[in-house]
Amino acid sequence: MKYVVIDLQPTGYWLDPEPYLGVLPELAAKLPPGARAFAEAPEHYDFSHVECVKDLWLQSIEHTDDAATLAFTANKWKHDRDLTLTYSGVVEVTFEGQRQVCTDARFGSLMLDELLPTDTGFTHEFMLTSGIVKITARDLTAEWIAFDDTV
Repeated sequence: MKYVVIDLQPTGYWLDPEPYLGVLPELAAKLPPGARAFAEAPEHYDFSHVECVKDLWLQSIEHTDDAATLAFTANKWKHDRDLTLTYSGVVEVTFEGQRQVCTDARFGSLMLDELLPTDTGFTHEFMLTSGIVKITARDLTAEWIAFDDTV
Protein backbone atom coordinates (compact mmCIF):
# COMPACT_ATOMS: atom_id res chain seq x y z
CA MET A 1 0.00 0.00 0.00
CA LYS A 2 1.30 3.39 -0.92
CA TYR A 3 -1.00 5.62 1.17
CA VAL A 4 -3.30 3.45 3.33
CA VAL A 5 -1.64 2.70 6.67
CA ILE A 6 -1.86 -0.83 8.08
CA ASP A 7 0.46 -1.25 11.03
CA LEU A 8 0.73 -4.20 13.39
CA GLN A 9 0.56 -3.02 17.01
CA PRO A 10 0.89 -5.13 20.20
CA THR A 11 -2.91 -5.10 20.57
CA GLY A 12 -3.84 -5.62 16.89
CA TYR A 13 -3.70 -3.69 13.65
CA TRP A 14 -3.81 0.09 13.32
CA LEU A 15 -5.75 0.92 10.13
CA ASP A 16 -5.73 4.45 8.77
CA PRO A 17 -7.18 5.32 5.35
CA GLU A 18 -6.82 9.10 5.95
CA PRO A 19 -3.50 9.55 4.04
CA TYR A 20 -5.14 7.88 1.02
CA LEU A 21 -8.34 9.89 1.37
CA GLY A 22 -6.20 13.04 1.44
CA VAL A 23 -4.77 12.33 -2.04
CA LEU A 24 -7.87 10.61 -3.45
CA PRO A 25 -9.33 13.74 -5.09
CA GLU A 26 -6.17 14.08 -7.20
CA LEU A 27 -5.93 10.33 -7.90
CA ALA A 28 -9.64 9.92 -8.67
CA ALA A 29 -9.40 12.24 -11.67
CA LYS A 30 -6.99 9.69 -13.22
CA LEU A 31 -8.99 6.54 -12.33
CA PRO A 32 -11.36 4.90 -14.84
CA PRO A 33 -15.09 5.58 -14.14
CA GLY A 34 -16.00 2.37 -12.27
CA ALA A 35 -12.85 2.36 -10.15
CA ARG A 36 -13.34 6.04 -9.39
CA ALA A 37 -16.95 5.54 -8.28
CA PHE A 38 -15.96 2.64 -6.02
CA ALA A 39 -12.99 4.47 -4.47
CA GLU A 40 -14.90 7.71 -3.94
CA ALA A 41 -18.02 6.15 -2.40
CA PRO A 42 -18.40 7.98 0.94
CA GLU A 43 -19.04 4.75 2.85
CA HIS A 44 -16.03 2.87 1.39
CA TYR A 45 -13.72 3.78 4.32
CA ASP A 46 -16.40 4.62 6.92
CA PHE A 47 -15.76 1.79 9.41
CA SER A 48 -19.27 2.06 10.88
CA HIS A 49 -21.11 1.86 7.54
CA VAL A 50 -22.56 -1.38 6.13
CA GLU A 51 -20.89 -0.69 2.76
CA CYS A 52 -17.39 -0.22 4.21
CA VAL A 53 -15.01 -2.81 2.76
CA LYS A 54 -13.30 -3.44 6.10
CA ASP A 55 -14.08 -6.88 7.55
CA LEU A 56 -15.54 -8.39 4.36
CA TRP A 57 -14.37 -11.98 3.76
CA LEU A 58 -12.79 -12.78 0.41
CA GLN A 59 -14.63 -15.90 -0.66
CA SER A 60 -13.34 -16.49 -4.18
CA ILE A 61 -11.22 -15.21 -7.04
CA GLU A 62 -12.10 -16.17 -10.61
CA HIS A 63 -9.70 -15.16 -13.35
CA THR A 64 -9.83 -15.66 -17.12
CA ASP A 65 -7.56 -14.22 -19.81
CA ASP A 66 -8.74 -10.62 -19.47
CA ALA A 67 -11.36 -10.60 -16.71
CA ALA A 68 -11.55 -11.34 -13.01
CA THR A 69 -14.20 -11.49 -10.32
CA LEU A 70 -13.64 -11.22 -6.59
CA ALA A 71 -16.53 -12.30 -4.38
CA PHE A 72 -16.62 -11.03 -0.80
CA THR A 73 -19.07 -12.29 1.79
CA ALA A 74 -20.47 -10.07 4.47
CA ASN A 75 -19.33 -10.07 8.05
CA LYS A 76 -22.81 -10.77 9.43
CA TRP A 77 -22.15 -8.58 12.48
CA LYS A 78 -21.41 -5.53 10.34
CA HIS A 79 -22.65 -5.81 6.76
CA ASP A 80 -26.06 -6.47 5.30
CA ARG A 81 -24.77 -7.26 1.80
CA ASP A 82 -22.07 -9.20 0.01
CA LEU A 83 -19.77 -7.46 -2.49
CA THR A 84 -18.80 -8.63 -5.97
CA LEU A 85 -16.08 -6.82 -7.90
CA THR A 86 -15.83 -7.57 -11.62
CA TYR A 87 -12.73 -6.40 -13.46
CA SER A 88 -12.35 -5.85 -17.22
CA GLY A 89 -9.13 -5.59 -19.18
CA VAL A 90 -7.22 -7.53 -16.54
CA VAL A 91 -3.46 -7.47 -17.04
CA GLU A 92 -2.38 -9.22 -13.83
CA VAL A 93 -3.74 -10.85 -10.69
CA THR A 94 -1.30 -11.69 -7.91
CA PHE A 95 -1.69 -13.20 -4.46
CA GLU A 96 1.02 -13.08 -1.85
CA GLY A 97 0.36 -15.12 1.28
CA GLN A 98 1.81 -13.56 4.39
CA ARG A 99 0.03 -14.94 7.39
CA GLN A 100 -1.25 -18.22 8.68
CA VAL A 101 -5.01 -18.27 8.23
CA CYS A 102 -6.56 -19.19 11.57
CA THR A 103 -10.10 -19.83 10.36
CA ASP A 104 -11.74 -21.99 7.75
CA ALA A 105 -11.95 -18.99 5.41
CA ARG A 106 -9.61 -19.47 2.46
CA PHE A 107 -8.29 -15.93 2.03
CA GLY A 108 -9.24 -14.20 5.25
CA SER A 109 -10.89 -10.91 6.01
CA LEU A 110 -10.24 -7.62 4.28
CA MET A 111 -8.45 -5.03 6.36
CA LEU A 112 -8.42 -2.26 3.70
CA ASP A 113 -7.84 -1.67 0.01
CA GLU A 114 -6.33 1.01 -2.22
CA LEU A 115 -6.95 1.93 -5.86
CA LEU A 116 -4.22 3.75 -7.80
CA PRO A 117 -4.25 4.95 -11.42
CA THR A 118 -1.92 3.55 -14.09
CA ASP A 119 -1.35 4.59 -17.71
CA THR A 120 -3.89 2.02 -18.94
CA GLY A 121 -6.30 1.72 -16.00
CA PHE A 122 -5.56 1.12 -12.34
CA THR A 123 -4.23 -1.21 -9.68
CA HIS A 124 -6.39 -2.44 -6.83
CA GLU A 125 -4.54 -3.76 -3.80
CA PHE A 126 -6.25 -5.60 -0.94
CA MET A 127 -4.59 -6.24 2.41
CA LEU A 128 -6.19 -9.33 3.88
CA THR A 129 -5.54 -11.12 7.14
CA SER A 130 -3.98 -13.91 5.05
CA GLY A 131 -1.96 -11.83 2.57
CA ILE A 132 -2.20 -9.40 -0.31
CA VAL A 133 -4.22 -9.56 -3.52
CA LYS A 134 -3.36 -7.12 -6.29
CA ILE A 135 -5.19 -6.65 -9.58
CA THR A 136 -4.11 -4.52 -12.52
CA ALA A 137 -7.00 -3.84 -14.90
CA ARG A 138 -8.72 -1.37 -17.19
CA ASP A 139 -11.82 -0.86 -14.98
CA LEU A 140 -14.17 -2.49 -12.48
CA THR A 141 -17.81 -2.81 -11.60
CA ALA A 142 -18.85 -3.07 -7.95
CA GLU A 143 -22.12 -4.64 -6.86
CA TRP A 144 -23.43 -4.91 -3.32
CA ILE A 145 -25.87 -7.85 -3.10
CA ALA A 146 -28.30 -8.45 -0.22
CA PHE A 147 -27.78 -11.82 1.45
CA ASP A 148 -30.39 -14.08 2.98
CA ASP A 149 -29.65 -14.16 6.72
CA THR A 150 -32.52 -16.54 7.46
CA VAL A 151 -30.49 -19.55 6.31
